[in-house]
Amino acid sequence: MHRDNIRLLFVDDQKSVREGMAAGVHFRDCGISDCRMAASGAEALQIMSRMPADILFMDIEMPGMNGLELNRLVQMKYPDTVRVMLTSHASFDYAQESLKYGCFDYLLQPAEPETVEDCLRRAVQFIRKRDSSRELMQYASLVRQNEYEIMNHTILNLLSLRDEDRDASLELLHRFEIPLELSSAIRVLYVVSDDFGKEEASLAEKEIWKRIKQSLEEAKIGYPLEILHTVDSSHAFICLLFTADGKTVPLEPAQICRFYEKIREKAAPMNVSVYAGRESDLCAIRDQVREVTNAIHENIAHRSGCYIIGEEVQAQASGTVDLSESVKRWEKMISAEQKKILESEIEAYITRIVNESSSKFKDLCELHQQLTYIFLLYFYQNNIDTADLFTKEYTYQEYMDSFKDVESLRKEVRFMLDAVDRIEAKNSEAGDVERAKKYIVDSISAPITVKDVADYVHLSPEYFTKLFKQQTGQNIKEYIISSKMEAAKEMLAHTNISVSLISIELGYTNFSHFSQIFKKHEDVTPSEYRARIRNEKQAGEKA
Repeated sequence: MHRDNIRLLFVDDQKSVREGMAAGVHFRDCGISDCRMAASGAEALQIMSRMPADILFMDIEMPGMNGLELNRLVQMKYPDTVRVMLTSHASFDYAQESLKYGCFDYLLQPAEPETVEDCLRRAVQFIRKRDSSRELMQYASLVRQNEYEIMNHTILNLLSLRDEDRDASLELLHRFEIPLELSSAIRVLYVVSDDFGKEEASLAEKEIWKRIKQSLEEAKIGYPLEILHTVDSSHAFICLLFTADGKTVPLEPAQICRFYEKIREKAAPMNVSVYAGRESDLCAIRDQVREVTNAIHENIAHRSGCYIIGEEVQAQASGTVDLSESVKRWEKMISAEQKKILESEIEAYITRIVNESSSKFKDLCELHQQLTYIFLLYFYQNNIDTADLFTKEYTYQEYMDSFKDVESLRKEVRFMLDAVDRIEAKNSEAGDVERAKKYIVDSISAPITVKDVADYVHLSPEYFTKLFKQQTGQNIKEYIISSKMEAAKEMLAHTNISVSLISIELGYTNFSHFSQIFKKHEDVTPSEYRARIRNEKQAGEKA
């Protein structure tokens, strides 16, 4: 990429020479964007300190600091500046001195504008080539430092659905002299594991590749095969196998199985599987990749194995598993609180998918959808906001992704059934509180205690006290007293029963104690309360 901001500094003590140079030379045509003039070496150094020049033209014969001294100082302080010496003396000593300190050229004065322009063009060309060379060196250094990441991205783009990505990768591979064309026969090998990509996994990505390469060598998968490798977003390790002549890929099923046995040993204790695609041209590799990824998805139980497209993967038992009848029965089970039976039936259905279905991934997705419907309907009927179900330990996104494999779906089922248990327990607790309230009202004339109420609902006094406070916001002992006081107010307002008899009717054997409690709740004695109610009634009747 050409630099457009090349700056020139012209140094000569003669004003006429500076003006002649400014008027006669076409600087912009030579690639110079900025030209400045200086009358001495000292002035030149001041200008350079503010804005270093790319090219420096300087007269040798100047008063004070001459051109040779200026050349030495600039060479030390600004080594990238291209320096050209100007002199009216054709002295070999001057020329030799100039070359000693790395001058680009040596021109005799008076120099014709055309001569100066030719020198400038050569200097500009030199600068641009030097910059380009440095950029290439930096690029080469960057490639060396990041070779693994660059090649990984390049190979991954060969699998892209975008033709421009694939073509760009091919072009880069050609620069690395890798003989791969769109017409080249190619075959993919996938090495996958649930443990790949996990933070707690014991092997790093480069170490896994090291063991894959060792396993390929031990399985005799090598020359004349060329092997490129990459890792996709799902942490599948992918090998692309081809030959230099682009013809068929010599790879036998026995070699693939041997490779699987080797990598399984080297990756232990991680559980790995190997998938081999059908051979295709590079231009059709997406179809090959699609077949392999579908096979990976179909392995919903994540069973370790060697799967070769067209052979073992497609030798699965045929048939699909009917779900509609099971769903109807499961809806009734969850309503009838038959959770153990429900969990057992769902597990049996999952096992049938694994062992019998020819569309495992599709059937697992459908099961996930139907279970979602059943559980969310139950929560809706029980006025439960589903957003409140999920936690940091089990998120909504984790639940939505649980269709991807068997263990994730099993985890979903356990989570949802635990949520159902919590709701039923909460409903049961609410029922216990309501029964306790009714018992208190029905036993209003008895001197009941907290223990009496807890015994009635078959709970310990300690637990029921906490539960009652949680459900009602009120202490149970206070609730008993307030219930009795409400009953007392009813009798004081609507009957002529004496206050002493009312206290006995409410289970208080001590009249004075009853009066104290009543006044504490109503700020008046029972007699004063009765009198106030009667006065309010009489005032209402007169009005």
